[in-house]
Amino acid sequence: MARKGLRLELRAAIHLAQRENRSVRRENIRLEIIQPDAPRGLTLVVFEDIDAPLTTDELQDLGHDLPDDADPIALQREQELKSTRARLQTTIEELENANEELKSSNEELLSMNEELQSTTEELSTSREELQSVNEELMTVNAELQS
Repeated sequence: MARKGLRLELRAAIHLAQRENRSVRRENIRLEIIQPDAPRGLTLVVFEDIDAPLTTDELQDLGHDLPDDADPIALQREQELKSTRARLQTTIEELENANEELKSSNEELLSMNEELQSTTEELSTSREELQSVNEELMTVNAELQS
């Protein structure tokens, strides 16, 4: 479980890291820091405190090609937009996968429902046959008693 402000970012980053088998870095995520519990899983999540937007040098260190007159804040917003688009794409892929699973489950349920209806019809027929046999037995029993 993750904090409300972190859930989407964390889920998207973990999904991307697992899907592409690589490290993923998300920047400018704001949250309240508390003392974490002892680690329990196999996924490492690292948090860095960042108070100010990345400088031009820091952005270049991350692999961004920047013109000399680039505005760091605008570049930061562009990076946030790219990050949001990546999260949106991940969410869309997850939704498509979930829809496929739901379609498959629905088909299975329809098949099971048809089988149950067939079984119900067979049971109804068997019950009618048993009632008929029971009536015949009662008639024979009455004849034997008389």
